[in-house]
Amino acid sequence: MLRVLIADYKNADISAEIPYLFKKAGCEVDVYCRKGSWLLKNRSWDRWHEAASDPAEYAKGLIARVENASYDWIILTDDPVLRIMNDRIGDDSAALKILPVAKLANRNVIGSKAALSLLCEKYQLRTPPFAIYNEGDDLSALTATVGYPLLLKVDRSGGGSGVFRCIDESKLAETLRLLAPDQRKNLVFQKYIEGDNIGVDALYRKGTLLAYARSKVVRTVTDEFSISSVRSYAPDETIEPELRRIGEEIGIDGFCNFTFMQEGRTGTYYLIEADLRPHAWFSLARLGGVDFSLAIRNYLSGSNTLIGQPCAAEVEIRHFFRDFNWSVERGDWRGILMWIFNRDGRWKFVPLHDRRIFFATLGQLARNRLRSLHRLLHVSFMKRLLG
Repeated sequence: MLRVLIADYKNADISAEIPYLFKKAGCEVDVYCRKGSWLLKNRSWDRWHEAASDPAEYAKGLIARVENASYDWIILTDDPVLRIMNDRIGDDSAALKILPVAKLANRNVIGSKAALSLLCEKYQLRTPPFAIYNEGDDLSALTATVGYPLLLKVDRSGGGSGVFRCIDESKLAETLRLLAPDQRKNLVFQKYIEGDNIGVDALYRKGTLLAYARSKVVRTVTDEFSISSVRSYAPDETIEPELRRIGEEIGIDGFCNFTFMQEGRTGTYYLIEADLRPHAWFSLARLGGVDFSLAIRNYLSGSNTLIGQPCAAEVEIRHFFRDFNWSVERGDWRGILMWIFNRDGRWKFVPLHDRRIFFATLGQLARNRLRSLHRLLHVSFMKRLLG
C-alpha cells in the first residue's frame, strides 16, 4: 500500500478532510502535526507523529521523519507550514521530496504574492498589471503604471488576509499607514479587475495537469477577499490551456488552489492568486463532479491522465461549517432553518461520512457562539461601567 505523510502547522480546519481524500484513494496515511490539529479530527489517518511548536524544531522534525521513513508523497496543507519548510530546507533532494514544486528555481513562489506576479511576468502568464513597492519607492510613479482601483497585497499573507482594495491615492496612503513595518516589504499593487471571482482547484504531477475543478465564488465569510463559504461549480474548458501553461512553467508538483478574476466584459481569465496547497474545497469538489481521489491515484501511479470534467449543469455547493456559522453570526434564521430542515438538499454538504469531523465541527460552532456571547456581554458591561 502506498504511504503518504500529511503535515500542517496552523491547525486550520482546511486540512480536516485531506486525509479522507488519500484514504479514499487507497493510501496509508501518516499525519505530522501538533496536538489538537484538525488533521487528527477525522477517522482517515493511520499514524500520528507529534510535531514541535517551535518552527525550527518543527522543520527539523519533519525533515528527519522524511529521511528515516519511506513515503510516496509529502503533502503540506497550510501556508505557515509551506513557509516554514521553504525557508529552512537547503538540500535540493529534500526540497524536491517535501516542497510542491518540481522546478526549484521557482520555489520562491511558495507563500509569496510578489514572487507569483514576477513569475507571471517572466513566463507571460495572464495576470493584471502590477508593480512591486518597497518603502522609499516613488509611489505615484508605480501606481501610474497600474491605475485605480487597485489591490494592495501584503507579500507573505494568506487565507484572505492582507488584501485591500484601494480606489484612489488617499485610500492607498491610508492603508499603507495601517500596515505593520514588517508588512511593508515587497507589497504588490495589482490592477483590480471587475468581474467574477473564480476559484480553480488543481492537482499537478511535475508540472502536468491531472485534475481541476472550476467554481464561481458566490459568498465569502467576511469581505470579498476572505475565504469562501458558497461556490457554484460549472465546467469551462476554456481555462484548461492556461492551467496547463501555469503548471508547466512554474513546475507545480502537487495541489494548487488558484484565484482568477474573469472579466465581465470579455470573459478573459486573469490569475490573481496561487496557493500551492490543498484546502476544504478539494474534498467538496466531488459533489460538483470532480473526484480528486481518482487524480491522487494517478499521481501516485505515475499516470499523467487528466480527470475529465463533468457535463452536468451548474451545481451550487456550500461549506457546511462556514455557511451555517455565517447564518448564525448574522442571525439569519431563514438560513439556519434551511440547514435544519434540509431545504435544497443541504444535508449532502454535512460531513456525515466521518462522525469525528462532524462532531468536531459542531463543537467549533458552539465555541464560536460562546465567544460571540462573551464579546457581547463584555461590550455591554463596559458601556454600563463607562456610562
